[in-house]
Amino acid sequence: MGIDQNFSAGFRRLLDKASVPCRIRYFTTLQDDVYDDAGTLVVSGNDFWFSAIHNSLDKKEGSTDSNLVEQGKLRTTDTKLYMNGSIVLTGDVNQFKVQVGSPTGDQYSLIPAGGVDQDVNSVTIYKCAYVRRLTNGSLIGE
Repeated sequence: MGIDQNFSAGFRRLLDKASVPCRIRYFTTLQDDVYDDAGTLVVSGNDFWFSAIHNSLDKKEGSTDSNLVEQGKLRTTDTKLYMNGSIVLTGDVNQFKVQVGSPTGDQYSLIPAGGVDQDVNSVTIYKCAYVRRLTNGSLIGE
């Protein structure tokens, strides 16, 4: 077994012990030529259920998370999701909404920085995605 397979197996064991069910919903923007509307979000495809580890930001000085907060790219209330590396967080879809918990749970939007791939031997083991809680449960335009 290669080192990438060992890391993959280790991450799967972490998911087995500490994960929560999550749902990702993909949206595309439907532009309206008639009105001065910025566009309406329309669900694109089916919801995708997966397991992820939901964690708060690392607030230690000098950490990647605290540096992103200092740069204004993250807020101190943002959180992280650690998920399988095969989950698609880029492409033709404009926005995502992530629900943490099942059958109901808090709704989060994916922060534009997207997911950060963690690779071993050019194999993506897991992704870390920064998410922001939606206070009203909906994305703008949904």
